[in-house]
Amino acid sequence: GALPAKRIAVASGLVMDFVTICDRPWYGLMCSRYCTEHNDAHYICDPRGEKVCLAGWTGKDCDTVTEDVFLAPFDDGTQAPPTTVPSTVETTFTFTGTKIMETASTTAAAPATSFAVTSTRKKLRVQK
Repeated sequence: GALPAKRIAVASGLVMDFVTICDRPWYGLMCSRYCTEHNDAHYICDPRGEKVCLAGWTGKDCDTVTEDVFLAPFDDGTQAPPTTVPSTVETTFTFTGTKIMETASTTAAAPATSFAVTSTRKKLRVQK
């Protein structure tokens, strides 16, 4: 994650080029930018240490959900109750263990702490 070399000139006319190589989760010139990804974060860190929001999330810390994300609860109740996304088609999802199964036999593995299903055309329902 080193940035391109920075050129520094001093009054005596001496010019130096240098590159910083940082240990994660530090980035940037002199390793001054901190960016770490968590299981419950809704972003990834790019090579410069900037947060890049995942689909359906926005804001400085990617903690603001956009209208097209549906959050489903886990067995331990860590997420809010299911909500409905405006729709014209009804699709049922069944939650079992660590998987979400759609009635059309499409299965998606869920991350350790939360997941999001992006949809603007489906009415979603979670069953336990």
